[in-house]
Amino acid sequence: MRVVWTASAVAVALALGYALLVSPAFEPYWDDQVAYLRLARGLVDRSEYTRGALGAAFVPEPLWPPGYPLFLAPLCLLGCSHWLVAVAQALLYGVLVVLARALARAVIGAPAARVVAVLVAIYLPIAYWAAIAYSDFLSTFLLVAGLAAFLRARAGDSVGWAVASGALVGWLALTRPVYVLFPAALVLLALVVDGRRVLARTRLAPLVALVAAFVLVLAPLFVYSQRYFDRPFVSSSGAVIWLGAVQGLGRADLDAVEADELAAVNAEVAAFDRIGDRVDQAYAWVALNASLGMHGLRFIAHDVAGYLARTPLRAFVLWAGDMPVPVEASRSLDPGLRVAIEAIELAIVLFALVGALALARRRTDAALLPLVVILYVTVALAPLGTQPRYSLAAKPLVLTAAVAGVAMVLGRRGGRLALR
Repeated sequence: MRVVWTASAVAVALALGYALLVSPAFEPYWDDQVAYLRLARGLVDRSEYTRGALGAAFVPEPLWPPGYPLFLAPLCLLGCSHWLVAVAQALLYGVLVVLARALARAVIGAPAARVVAVLVAIYLPIAYWAAIAYSDFLSTFLLVAGLAAFLRARAGDSVGWAVASGALVGWLALTRPVYVLFPAALVLLALVVDGRRVLARTRLAPLVALVAAFVLVLAPLFVYSQRYFDRPFVSSSGAVIWLGAVQGLGRADLDAVEADELAAVNAEVAAFDRIGDRVDQAYAWVALNASLGMHGLRFIAHDVAGYLARTPLRAFVLWAGDMPVPVEASRSLDPGLRVAIEAIELAIVLFALVGALALARRRTDAALLPLVVILYVTVALAPLGTQPRYSLAAKPLVLTAAVAGVAMVLGRRGGRLALR
């Protein structure tokens, strides 16, 4: 375990190093940080989920789900400072390395799992996002922790571990709503592994407990959304459909129909921006989001072939586009270095695909997890407007599968890195 604890300490140091690098402003380009901290402050000062300051009128929150502000709220008892968030997440990064090693050990065995621990510890995009107040690092931790609990539940038919897994995955969905269907993927995995045996009471009970815990964690958000917006779930789904429809296009690429859709969207966004009242703005966002989704679907329907042809671009941005440097530095990054970073990211993903497919042949819970996670994230996100950080939560599993892929290549060439 000495290697793992050393890797954990390195992870903490890297995250704190990034915090020093981006301080004192802590990346103002990523301005969602302001909303997250205000929502956390609302939970602490008002015991309400709102960005409104103490004494101001209550304004329901339609855009940001509560998972990350709930994590920040205890820190806001001590001041909500960026440095406090960075230190807390750096320490959590150290725990993530230990959890990633435990998860990888179940997937690929102990020797290779130590390699995974080191890779997770020095994977710079994770360290970067751990340094700022964004939800993506917490999502990474919750996914790894939830999957580790899932394997414990399946191995021992444990209802307790299943409840823990469901609660963690529920918190993940509260943090990144794209994971709202992830329990279905886990149940499908169990069916593939166990077939009809999963219907036996002892095998079925943990899955039922997992789903029940997941639903209970999400239930308050559904109630909140239904109460204030007359629908069980609000999000930015329409906005990301629109962004996915136009991602990879420039104005010069648009025909007359597409230009009209863009003009209509710009007009609606401009009208939204002119709304001064915060309550009116909250409800206007729900209407705007729905409208953006409709514009996006019409845009796609107008040129389905073009939209599908841009899917590899969206997938590349999702899986291989992360530049682990501060925003200002990335704007002036040497093109050759940018290409080199993208090439490394792409190589990791390609080795991960090879490893995940090879592991899946074993048809065990642990061996199928990398493929399930990679497929879920790709299918759920590649059709939408993508950013590299959206795949961050899956990266520990990607690194695990990549180690398996490299081990296969080395094994065929007489190398010594072996999987169990």
